[in-house]
Amino acid sequence: MNNEIFEKYKDHYQKMHYSGNFQGGSFKFEYVDTLKLLVEKTKSKTILDFGCGKAMHYKKPEPINKMFGIENENVSFYDIGVKEYEVLPEGVFDGVISTDVLEHVPEEIIDETLETIFSKAKKFVFLVISCGLAKKKLPNGENAHVLVKSPEWWNNRCKKFYDTKRIVHIRYTIPTDPEFDILGLTKK
Repeated sequence: MNNEIFEKYKDHYQKMHYSGNFQGGSFKFEYVDTLKLLVEKTKSKTILDFGCGKAMHYKKPEPINKMFGIENENVSFYDIGVKEYEVLPEGVFDGVISTDVLEHVPEEIIDETLETIFSKAKKFVFLVISCGLAKKKLPNGENAHVLVKSPEWWNNRCKKFYDTKRIVHIRYTIPTDPEFDILGLTKK
């Protein structure tokens, strides 16, 4: 992996998290039903939330993982922007969840990131990827979504890592803000 690029963005995202610019959890309750089906269908017991932010949804009185059928002790976390979770957990998990993460990864290291995600999952991968610019900027002034591509681009990129051993579910979020089009280009 290009360590220089990784460290640069790690520093940016840690600054964003600790300055309060990132709330710390992009997981939405609308994902619960799909995840519950994936967990049940694959008989999954363990998950890794790759890009978990501050993992706020897992710390509530009714943690999100209970809603889709995974016990608290079977959830692992990784996020380069949060010091508590900046070390990638060892091992392989039944499922890997990554929501609103991949669009924050520079294109130079996206293949390595996808390879890591897929290599950590035995049974399923659940991705949610934004296809538009973020409203937030990084400390260097760059848009926080550094990799804005179409769903077709993402599908082709992810196909490199598909195999018959895992179920892969990808959702795309398309900006509804009329200021941006699907590829994140400002409309004139």
